Amino acid sequence: MFLSNLNVSDTRPSFFEMIAQQEMMPTLKPALRYIFSTLAARHPTMEWFANHNDEVFTFLLLLLENHHLKHYDASFAEYFYGLKRMRLVPPPLTTPTKSRFQLSSLLPSLMSPKAPSTTSQQESLQAPTPVPIGVSERRWGLFTAVAIPYIKSKMDNLYKEHFPMHQFSVREGLIADDDHPDNQHGLTRYLPPSFRRFIYNALMYGYPYFNAFYEASFFLYQLYYLYGSTNYYTPFLHAQGVTLQRLSIQQLDAQREGQQKRRNMRLKKLNGGPLPRAWKLVVFLYDLVLDYSRWMLPITIFLFKFLEWWYTESRLRGGDSLPLPPPPQPPKIARKGLDVPTDKSLCPLCKEKRTNTTDREKSISIGGILFCYPCLYSHVRDHHDCPVTLKKMEIDQIRKIYDA
Repeated sequence: MFLSNLNVSDTRPSFFEMIAQQEMMPTLKPALRYIFSTLAARHPTMEWFANHNDEVFTFLLLLLENHHLKHYDASFAEYFYGLKRMRLVPPPLTTPTKSRFQLSSLLPSLMSPKAPSTTSQQESLQAPTPVPIGVSERRWGLFTAVAIPYIKSKMDNLYKEHFPMHQFSVREGLIADDDHPDNQHGLTRYLPPSFRRFIYNALMYGYPYFNAFYEASFFLYQLYYLYGSTNYYTPFLHAQGVTLQRLSIQQLDAQREGQQKRRNMRLKKLNGGPLPRAWKLVVFLYDLVLDYSRWMLPITIFLFKFLEWWYTESRLRGGDSLPLPPPPQPPKIARKGLDVPTDKSLCPLCKEKRTNTTDREKSISIGGILFCYPCLYSHVRDHHDCPVTLKKMEIDQIRKIYDA
C-alpha cells in the first residue's frame, strides 16, 4: 500500500491517527482499576474507590474532557495527537432564477446532453466550510465522550450478569418468574414488578440487537473513512456535523499563546485577593498537572502494562522451581450454614441431584462446594454469600468447572 492510497492530506487525519486517539482513553480504565484494587488491598479506606472505580474514572474523565473541549476544541486524546474539532457548514445554494417560459431551463439535458451548465459544475465543486465549534457542539461532544461510554459499560455489565441465568432458564424451560428476579438491589427495587420485568425482557432480548447495531455503525463509518468516502469518523460526529482536522504549526503556536494569556489573566485576578500566595500555589499546581497530563497519562499506561508483564513473567518463571502445594483443607461449615450432603452428587441447596446446562458442567462456590447453577445463582444474588461457609460472595465469583 502506497501513501497515496491512504488519502493523506495536510488537514485530514489519517485512519491510523483516528484509531490511535479512539483507543487511547479506554486503556486508562484498567490501569486506574488496578491502582485502586492494589491500594484497597493495603489500605481498607480505599475500598470505596475500588468498588466504584467506574464512577471515579467517569468523574475524572469529565473534568479532563471538559477542560480540553472548552479551551482546545478537542477531547484529550484528540489534543494529544494534535487534532481539533471543526463544524462543517454547507455552502449556500446559489441557483439562478429560471423563467417560467424558458424551455432550455426546464430541459437542460435535452438541449445540451453532453455539456452541463457552468453553474451546476461550480455548485458540485463547492465543499462545506469548516468553522470552529460552538457551545452546543462542546456539550454534545462531552456527552458522547463521557456519558455514553459509561452507560454502555453499565449495560454490558448488567447483561453479562443476568445472561447466564436467563440462558439456563430458557434451555431448561423454567418458570418465567425465575427469569425475572424481583428481589433486585439498587435503584430497580423501587420500581413496580411489572416494569422490572419489562426492563429485564428488553435487556435480555433487545440489547444484543442494539449492541450489534451500535458496533456495526461504528465499523461502517470507520470503513468509509478509511477509503475516503466520508469525513466523519463516528456516527456521533456525523450527527453534530463535526469533523477532525490536523493542527498546523501556526495553530499550535496560537494554542500556546492562548494558554499563556489565560494563565496571566488568572494571576492578575489573584493579585488582589486576600490569600494571593495560597491561590497562586493552587493555580501553579493546577497548570502543572494540565501541562504534564498530556505525557503523564501515556506514561501511566506504559507503566501499568510493564508491571502487568513483569509480574506475569515472574510468576511463570518461578512456578517451575516451586514445589507443589498440599491439597487445601475442606471448607469450614459455618454455624448457620447449610450442611453438605454425604452424597456428593446432591446440591446442598435443593437437596436434589445437581442440574446444569450439561452433564459435565458443575458450578462451584467460593468455598469450593458444588451446587446447581440456578440454586447458587439465586442464593448469591439475594444473600451475597456462600450458602455453606457464609463467606462474602458475588455473582461474578461463581465458577464453572467441567469434567475432562
